[in-house]
Parts: sequence; C-alpha cells; structure tokens
Amino acid sequence: NIIIIEKDKDNTFIEEYRNKGFGVVIEDIVNSTLDPEDYKNLKYSIISLGDDRLNIDFAIDLINILSSVNTNFAKLLVIHIENDELKELFNQKLLNFEDLNKAKIDIKTFSYFEECSNDLFEKHSFISNQKIKTNDEIKTLILGNGDLAINIIKDLLILSNLPNKNKHTIYLIDETANDFLEKVKLKTFYSKEKFPTINIIPINIGYKNIKYFKQYIFTNNDISNIFICYDDEKTNLNLSIELNNKIFLRHETKAKLFLALFEDYSFIKNSKLLNKFIIFGNKK
Repeated sequence: NIIIIEKDKDNTFIEEYRNKGFGVVIEDIVNSTLDPEDYKNLKYSIISLGDDRLNIDFAIDLINILSSVNTNFAKLLVIHIENDELKELFNQKLLNFEDLNKAKIDIKTFSYFEECSNDLFEKHSFISNQKIKTNDEIKTLILGNGDLAINIIKDLLILSNLPNKNKHTIYLIDETANDFLEKVKLKTFYSKEKFPTINIIPINIGYKNIKYFKQYIFTNNDISNIFICYDDEKTNLNLSIELNNKIFLRHETKAKLFLALFEDYSFIKNSKLLNKFIIFGNKK
C-alpha cells in the first residue's frame, strides 16, 4: 500500500491521489511524535516536505526509528535536498549511523531542479546539428538566479566541451547577476582556466526595470538559446508573456526559447504564446 501524508486538507491533489488508489492521511507529520509501530512495515519512503532542513531532520528521525525496529526486509528512503551544502552535511551525518546496513536501510537523495535540467538536456540540444559542425560561437541567455539556473549552467559547462572547441558565451541577466555569478563559481567550480572556451558575463538588470526589455541582447540575431528558469514558475510564465509581447512579437528571434514550468499547463498548451517555447520542468 502507498500512503501519502499531507498536512494541508485543502491540497487540490488529494482527491486525485485517492482516485488513483493511494491512501491519504491528513496530518502535520513534522510536529507529530513518530510511533515505531506505525513504521514497522515501511519499505519505501519519499521525503519531500518543501524545505531541505525539514526533509533532513525528518529523515534522521525516521532512520533512528527504522534502525530500532526489528524487520528482515530492505527499506529505501528517498530524500529531497536541493542545497548542495546541506546534501553534503547530510551525507556526512549518515556516516554516524553504524546500523544502516544491519537494518537494511538504503538512502538516496535527489534534487528536483537537477532532475529538471538533466531531463531537459536529454530531450533537447542547446546547439544545432549544423552549428556543431562549425566553430561558430554559441551565445546563451540565462534568465534566472536560483538552483534551477545553477543546474542548467552546470550541465552547459559539461556539454559545451565540443569537438570544434566552439566558444560559448553565457549571459546572466538579473538584478543580482554579479552575486549570482559568484554563486555559480562556488557551485560549479567555474573558472576561465578550467573552462577556457566558456565565458560567463553578468548583466545587472531586473525584469521589473523598465529598461530590461530594451536590452539589445534580446534582439541580437546571434543568440542561440534563451532559458527562462527562475525557481518560481509564476515569474517564468509572467516573464515569458512580457518578453513575447514586448520583444518577440516585433522581432523574430532565431534563438531556442526554453521555459521552465513545474505544473501541468495543458489548458494553455495550444496557445500561440507557449508554442514559441520549449516547455520543461514538469517532472512531478
């Protein structure tokens, strides 16, 4: 049996879960006392409470309970952790649990935004088959400043090692672009020495600035890709609408337009707006 524990009784997905045969328990599990009897038959657990620290704290509590329950079958815990530093701290914490193997507990971590980026590049290329045969420069715009943008850049750094050593210039366009570049360097170990064909350039301007949509770079015909990839999908959807209305309706772009949306937007999939974009991110 699969049991989903949800604290919000108004969650719109509850009935959908139940219709698909899942059991749903309405409970605030974070603030509840865990009873070992409730978990003695547990074989699989996916922990995704909306916050890395809550996920880690609950996972540790659950590991302690499962280690104390005398069962002979294997257990798998899958824990959602986006932050790399917290993921590393959690993995170090696991070293203190000596009874994991004895209790047959297997631990796996996953990052939603990492999965989104991996899925994107498994399905779509950032460089055309024609251009990959040349040494023409690639120019990419990243409109984002969070974990998803970092994972996309991380994948681009790896994938940009091309046979003809094409130069790849990546522009970060955001009001915090300089700070974001420092975060990118920290998370991806980017430097010109390690990635000589890749140049990352920050452009400090936010989408709420009236001058944002007047940036020449949006109408530059040499742009290969535009990734709209904030961690907040409402920002992405609104930004795509603004870009379309203020720029793409007037200036046809040759760039591939990638738009991160995390929910099912089937009700507007046939709109002329979204037909311009390659939608990614719905990994739920």
